[in-house]
Amino acid sequence: MHRCWLAPGPFFAGVWSFYILIPMIGAPDFYISWKAVFAIFMAVLAVNFGSFFGLCLAALRANRRLASSNHLRLVRYLTTLIILGTISGLISIGITLSELGQDIRTLLSLNGLLEAAAQNSIARYQQGYTPPRLARVLVTGTYFGALAGGLLFTISKSRSRRLLAFFPFLPALLVTVVMTIKASILFCAILWIASYLASGILVRVKGGHQAWVSGILKGSVALGLMGAIMLFVQLARYGNTEDIRHVIEVLRVTFFGYFAAFSTWIDSNIGNPGAIPRWGAFSFAGVYDLLGISTRELGIFGGQTVDVGDSYTNVYTMFRSLIEDFTSMGTLILLLIVGFVTGYAFGRVRKGIIGYLPFLTMFYALTMWSHVTVLFAYNTFILAFGLWWISLIFTEKTSVQLK
Repeated sequence: MHRCWLAPGPFFAGVWSFYILIPMIGAPDFYISWKAVFAIFMAVLAVNFGSFFGLCLAALRANRRLASSNHLRLVRYLTTLIILGTISGLISIGITLSELGQDIRTLLSLNGLLEAAAQNSIARYQQGYTPPRLARVLVTGTYFGALAGGLLFTISKSRSRRLLAFFPFLPALLVTVVMTIKASILFCAILWIASYLASGILVRVKGGHQAWVSGILKGSVALGLMGAIMLFVQLARYGNTEDIRHVIEVLRVTFFGYFAAFSTWIDSNIGNPGAIPRWGAFSFAGVYDLLGISTRELGIFGGQTVDVGDSYTNVYTMFRSLIEDFTSMGTLILLLIVGFVTGYAFGRVRKGIIGYLPFLTMFYALTMWSHVTVLFAYNTFILAFGLWWISLIFTEKTSVQLK
């Protein structure tokens, strides 16, 4: 029934097969628990079962008459959204730099950039600095622009428009370099890719052997570039370029330590009869903090770290958040529902109904970030996806078929 690896069930299984395999290759000395592997296996089954039934329901639904889409109008609309989102992100970083007593000249020299990055890192991690609320709201434009960029890249044949689709990466890169926030560029990349994948289903993008080879080569180059950026940012965070070996070990734990952390946690906590469900306090940490229900800790779990290799991490995958919030059985039920809803959305998007595109995009993004935590722990993403859904509904009052 799935018949496509981008269907929610196969996609979730494929991503987590990769996330389990990569630590084994890149960090074979890190601890892996069979309980953690089994927990993820059950999660994969839940999503696949839900996805299967969702697709079955979508197949039974009578096709709605799809409204024809003004392709040029949609391209222009997305172009406007990307430009506005990029400007919003640039204003956000400008406000933050201004409050920190810095300006655009900070970016004009390597020494000045490294010095500012080290100072900003100290301000964030040791002095508890947070950007102004206005800057935190405006940075949503970067992520919203990335969502629009993925769709524009898929539907546009113009090279200039396709280049424009990458504009939201500019403010994300500036935040990553100047504020040493590696997650900023990663967030932008994940949302862009999620939108690109979902859009491919919408317009029925097909490719043969050459398309796959091209995609693998481009992905390899992108991963290499991302690794270089992460190395530079980590060096900038320490304010020097000398201790390369230590920085590489920290990055190794950053990229491969999530499964070891989850393994250690699940060995100590799974089946604990005294565990009390938090009902979303971790999965929606930002919303709970905004409403005053609970305080969001830095890194979701704050100072709760696990020693991994020669460093430590507080990244436990999204499964710890879900289990803490809804218990083990509750997590499986929730994932079954998520699989069903997104499976249904996949079936409708495959028939050209654009109104379901945000749900499918959301699932891809959540899955790709699931090795870290639940993406909706951050309010900016809830706002970005909300704006994305509203903007697509505004594009056409009913459904849209792109051909």
